[in-house]
Amino acid sequence: MTEMKTVDDTRIARQKTDTPEDWRITKLIFDLLKTPWSKEMAKSIQERMVSFFDFAFVNIGTPEKVRLFFERTLEESAQISKAHIASGEEYLAGIKDKKGVIVVINHFGLYKATMVPNENGKYPVALDRISPFPVRLMAMKCLSDKLNVGLFETALELPTGLLEIQEVCNGITIPNEGTGRTQMLIEKVETTLNKNPGAIVVMYPEGGTSGKSNMGSPYDLLDDFQSGAFFVTAALDLPILPACIYLNADEGLELHILEPLSVNGLDEKKIKEVAQETKSRMQHKLDELSKPKI
Repeated sequence: MTEMKTVDDTRIARQKTDTPEDWRITKLIFDLLKTPWSKEMAKSIQERMVSFFDFAFVNIGTPEKVRLFFERTLEESAQISKAHIASGEEYLAGIKDKKGVIVVINHFGLYKATMVPNENGKYPVALDRISPFPVRLMAMKCLSDKLNVGLFETALELPTGLLEIQEVCNGITIPNEGTGRTQMLIEKVETTLNKNPGAIVVMYPEGGTSGKSNMGSPYDLLDDFQSGAFFVTAALDLPILPACIYLNADEGLELHILEPLSVNGLDEKKIKEVAQETKSRMQHKLDELSKPKI
């Protein structure tokens, strides 16, 4: 008789990092750390992620303490990574004073170089290594600081134990599978923006680490974009701000902002077309950034 999978089984399976695809993309991420500074940067951030999860698991009964520690950890990590807006700052004028903005961004896998070991079951979750989700937001911290607004990300639910931490730390979560997830996301984003006017909500339309499932590199082959982020913006009348994360091994973690857009009033077919057009724009920028310097 086949055992029924639980919701947590699905969450855990999604977080496993022992597949050939994961090993391959993780090696490529480490290959990007080609300078003494970048190697030390990743090491220092990984140490801070260990400290963060140590604190979070012990103090999750006091959520506000965990959230404040998360904010401090994110601030320190952004500084260590030298995260900065490298281009496109002029486009921010078009989104200021809006009720919120959806940032669609490449799912750059730097977090794979800063994974947190769960040796001897140190943390109460059935994973050998924990993906340090605060790392995904480091490059975005400079943007939220610039606009002086809150910073949130949408993500799939992590396993029990981690999920509670994820949601305390500005995570807007949806189930790993099932129907009605886009509507659920619309409602959660709307609630978040009602409580945090003007906030940035980060979404990853690839649905997974750049270059992992399609056997590309971290930059050269974005996956086809899922349309959920674009339907959220249409439903809530929000601007979309495309952006690209790029690691300069000397200058730091770069955020390249592209021209904002709107899908208000478009039908479903056209919204899906805009999603793929946005992917093409972002791929063009990443190709430009990653081509060999002469």
